[in-house]
Amino acid sequence: MLPQRIVGVTGESYAVSSEWHRRLYQTLSAKCPVGTDALVESAVIVKTPSAKQALAQRMQATATDMESAAQARFAQERRLPFAVVRAVVDTASTQIPENVMRALGSSGGINVRSLLARAILRPADGIAMIKLSMQFNAARKTLKKIRGPVLDASQLYLDCLSLDAATPSRA
Repeated sequence: MLPQRIVGVTGESYAVSSEWHRRLYQTLSAKCPVGTDALVESAVIVKTPSAKQALAQRMQATATDMESAAQARFAQERRLPFAVVRAVVDTASTQIPENVMRALGSSGGINVRSLLARAILRPADGIAMIKLSMQFNAARKTLKKIRGPVLDASQLYLDCLSLDAATPSRA
């Protein structure tokens, strides 16, 4: 995902750098499918397909995360350009298994021991956990595939910014 804008939890909108976005899109669209619709911030994990669809409709966005809006605010406060590249793990139709939610630690990491213990108590979540695991691995594989091209395109963009800043303007 390469959103053109980020929507904060309270509805504020942050546009990404259009030139940086253009460069990244040119690079990434040749390597994998790339969505450019808005990404919306959520203060909590959106667990159910119905909650994901309701949020998407309400905020006019196709995906949600908990980090990108904070990065957008940080960049805007400092007048820095920014762009967002995300790999989507749980799609709109993915139900996050209750075992996974209960095994999450306060920092967002999963306590594997707790997850396995809970899986024994709720074996019906097993298929959903396997599906989520496969989606996670696919997202990780995509990120590994595109990290070099993303860094290269970003470096070219930042080099152009440095050149523009170093070139005296003629008035």
